[in-house]
Amino acid sequence: MFSSEFKLMEVTRSILDLILIPRKERTMIQTLGEIISGWQTSYAFAVAGDRAVAEQGTKPYIDNVTSFRSIQRHCFNDNDNRNRAIDERADAVCRKMGNSGDEIAFKLYCKAFNHLSEATVWDCVELASSKGRTPVKYLSWLLRQELIKVNKW
Repeated sequence: MFSSEFKLMEVTRSILDLILIPRKERTMIQTLGEIISGWQTSYAFAVAGDRAVAEQGTKPYIDNVTSFRSIQRHCFNDNDNRNRAIDERADAVCRKMGNSGDEIAFKLYCKAFNHLSEATVWDCVELASSKGRTPVKYLSWLLRQELIKVNKW
């Protein structure tokens, strides 16, 4: 693999000399070729580390190489849990108000739970369900007013 890269660099240099590229541009192109070959070497090193982990189990040949797959198994995204909790709360509001299939209202409730406190949203729900002629519209208006107060509308 490395002999073919060396041949490629030799051919590149000879082509550059034939085309008569100015010296400044020629060195820039040669530098790019060296960077690319360095990347290829780094990639080969990482693949060798992954193979070592696979062959030896948990004892790699090189101690400081960690497989991406092992890192991926232990990473958790807290935003996923937060978004799931917001979706569940918004779904509870939809069920309480009786508009479970309304996507626009669901998005508004998610936005409200994201930017407002949970107590504020539930206060608006209670107020809308007790005093409003059309509770869904009144709740949307109340949440919009609260979002305007915190500059999130």
